[in-house]
Amino acid sequence: KVNILGSFGAYTLSNAINSAIPFFLLPILTSYLDPSAYGALTNLNTLVNLVIPFVGINIMTSIQIVYAKRIEVLPAYLSSGLVLMLVLTVFASGLLWVFSDKLEVILGVPKSIIILTASYCTYQNIVELVMAIWRMENKLLNFAVFRIGRTLLEIAITLTLIIQFDWSFEGAVA
Repeated sequence: KVNILGSFGAYTLSNAINSAIPFFLLPILTSYLDPSAYGALTNLNTLVNLVIPFVGINIMTSIQIVYAKRIEVLPAYLSSGLVLMLVLTVFASGLLWVFSDKLEVILGVPKSIIILTASYCTYQNIVELVMAIWRMENKLLNFAVFRIGRTLLEIAITLTLIIQFDWSFEGAVA
């Protein structure tokens, strides 16, 4: 039996902690990145937020519906969704490659990073898909440890590359 209120609180707390970590990183980033590098990072995040729904095809929501209604078809549905996501990633990468010269000028982001954006978005979608399955299976510890641990690891790598190796914008992207 699942304690709905307890689960809700635990997932909310986990997400709040995860969201707070980058917020506290903001003053550090703004002091080590010049305005143009910080602007490029913001522009890249905007591009990522535009591409994620395209390559992700909202598979997380549909997986949750399939999980609730007919769990026995979940593996086939999931594999079909991942194949479609891969096809859309290749298509989006092609579009980004075609328009990379213009996007580089508009966003201030190097072409090489723009072209890889769709692949990064697919990675993000797969991570969110795994976490959605953990939520449905009520695997709070897996969810919380992975979500918060991943954020802490990304921040540690970002700060090391920006502060220690002076990678600027590229450190945050890497």
